[in-house]
Amino acid sequence: KLIQSQTDEAWFDILKWLPARSVCELSLVCWEWRAMIMSDHFIQSHVIYANLNKSPRIMFIMDPRFGEYMDLEKFTGVHKPILWGLDFVCSQPCHGLNVGSYSFWDFICNPVVGYCEHIEFDDNDGTFFGGRIGLGYNLEINKHVVVHITYKQKDLETRYYELQCKVRYLDDKQWRPLDPPLRPVASVSPTFVDGKIYWMVEQNLGPVSARSEILAFDVKSDEFDVLQGPPCNNDCGRTTVLQLRVALCVACSDPSTNSIGIWMRMMKDCGSWLMEYHIELSEFFPDYLSGNTTPLAVDPKDGRILLHGGWSLGYYDPKTAIIETIYTVDISGHCCKLFPIICHESLICPLCPF
Repeated sequence: KLIQSQTDEAWFDILKWLPARSVCELSLVCWEWRAMIMSDHFIQSHVIYANLNKSPRIMFIMDPRFGEYMDLEKFTGVHKPILWGLDFVCSQPCHGLNVGSYSFWDFICNPVVGYCEHIEFDDNDGTFFGGRIGLGYNLEINKHVVVHITYKQKDLETRYYELQCKVRYLDDKQWRPLDPPLRPVASVSPTFVDGKIYWMVEQNLGPVSARSEILAFDVKSDEFDVLQGPPCNNDCGRTTVLQLRVALCVACSDPSTNSIGIWMRMMKDCGSWLMEYHIELSEFFPDYLSGNTTPLAVDPKDGRILLHGGWSLGYYDPKTAIIETIYTVDISGHCCKLFPIICHESLICPLCPF
């Protein structure tokens, strides 16, 4: 019995480092392996170890409503990994899952295993003025937290707005109302860093701010906070919030110079900001423009930054200032856009309906 236990522990330590697809195939070897792989303990360990120091896992979303995804490594010219229309927002991965919205259709997904679930709201949670979804993870209770912020009213001319907010655990059925945040949220992807969900604040509503602002939600305390962002000129271009190198970052575009500055928040220095990268895009026109190019991830192996240019996907090398395009879409005569997302190697597939 002791030898069997030691053997199981050894296989556990080996399999938790493998890609999700390989682990799924190995779960068919025998019922002992399947029981181990399907256990909560293994699934939670796997999502951590299988993603340590790995290059970003890139997939394309073709249609989230039907769980249609395509792995970049298996792309062939026969398929077109594009979505029609431009109304799409998807987060960076949060402990194995992503959250997003597509034409007012909100979803949570794990593209690696083909899981996608529509998020349903109460009847009085109308999204005529647009809703914002955030996904976090509470390590103390090992549960995903979903936050839904909705505009009840908004008027860009008067800058007036009214919000409502609800929260729930992923495996629960009921939403809990929360006091809404003190600042409005912009329609850009949120991110989750060190126990908090972050959104960029909408600069066209509410009080005028000289600098960018960030809305933070603590998944343990259920409390909102507003942080001062980096010294970006709000009139120059758009700003996005993201996680790079396990740190909170803000990417600021500058159309006047066709460049992007990536600022990193220095948590040990009273939350001050440091310009970590400055990316010049003029040489790579028209594939990459500051107004539609978004950093997605940093490859921990070589430090290259993955850039999404709307119709092109490429790695920017800070050492050489060169972009290596790994995929592009011919858009002549079409109104389409490329929608890549960064995924975790993950077996997490919630079974409970939302």
